[in-house]
Amino acid sequence: MALLTYSFRYVFSNLGIFAGLSGVLVAAFVASFFATQILVHAMGFHISSRLMELPDMMVASLIGAAASAFIVLPITAGIYGVAFRMLDGAIEPIKGFSMLQKRYVPVATVSLIVSVAMLIVRLITFQAMPRFVGGVVFNGVFLVVGSAVMLGVPAVVRFGMSPVEALLYSVRRFGSAPLAYLGYSIAASLMGFFGLFGCGIGVICTLGMTFVATALLLLEPKAEA
Repeated sequence: MALLTYSFRYVFSNLGIFAGLSGVLVAAFVASFFATQILVHAMGFHISSRLMELPDMMVASLIGAAASAFIVLPITAGIYGVAFRMLDGAIEPIKGFSMLQKRYVPVATVSLIVSVAMLIVRLITFQAMPRFVGGVVFNGVFLVVGSAVMLGVPAVVRFGMSPVEALLYSVRRFGSAPLAYLGYSIAASLMGFFGLFGCGIGVICTLGMTFVATALLLLEPKAEA
């Protein structure tokens, strides 16, 4: 709770920087969404159709995952780079945004690994269970897995780990106190997206809290984590 409170205060005391970074991330989300729509429709799918067959849905989801991995996730690497430099007290923290280029491939790979794994889970649950039950089970799994791998991208940025090393590191951390990490992940995400209730645009002011709250978990040396 103390780290979450600190992240709240820290972001609002540096609101100009984090609002700017969040604005870039929101723009990346929008670009990823439209790129997915264009590619899906170009392939003849109708992603919004309620009658969409599962194979088509999986293909559309895979396209969306790829767009997110190559457009959105590298931006998050840049934001983590800035956050770590600020928390470390480094001068010119905005230089940390260069992690977008330096960690582009491993960060995108982390995202693709997790996305493909979750698509497989989605396929299994929707094939083996009634649609509603499968959706509930999938969302539950998604929540747990998301919490277990939340340190993957920041570990790549902070420690220069490979995608597999970063994911294993994150899972080990999660396994040491799963309920605590699950609660922390949910709380940090809710804090970050709370601004959506302010006519949506408010998320630019609050999104940075998710990054700072997660970055704070990696400030200690890797060997002691």
